[in-house]
Amino acid sequence: MGEIDFYVAAVCSRTVLGVGAGAQPADVAAVLGDSYLDDRSRRRLRRDYGLVEFFFEFEPATDWRCRGFSVQVHRLDHGDESIVPEAVREAYGELHDRVGEQRLADALRAAGAEIVPYEERSDGPGWSRFRVGSASVISESEPGSGDPALVWSIHVSA
Repeated sequence: MGEIDFYVAAVCSRTVLGVGAGAQPADVAAVLGDSYLDDRSRRRLRRDYGLVEFFFEFEPATDWRCRGFSVQVHRLDHGDESIVPEAVREAYGELHDRVGEQRLADALRAAGAEIVPYEERSDGPGWSRFRVGSASVISESEPGSGDPALVWSIHVSA
């Protein structure tokens, strides 16, 4: 297993190792551990595990609930393997590289996912997006270079 397997699982299951929308911060910590940074405001919490970030909203009736997560694939460019949570490394092996947008789209199709171009917003030249259900994949390429687009990040919302 490797990068592509992790990304496909995150998009298709809409979870990271089984935790996703509706989870509480303690549920995520039970799976990914206690090595994170919290960025908290009154009603929102972003829990940053390096490669993966979870987003929570406070609801008085149910406490903190996960509203989604992102996989910040571009952070792998820095070569710091410590950004990959240990539980992810144990499940998928070492994650070293960003993957091409087309390679991820092909792997998602092979897993039965329907790819939908995301045309509501443009981030400018060199950026592209596609969706799979509530997941959005954002990719970048150097405009005019002819190089294939590389996945920048994956966002999954409730």
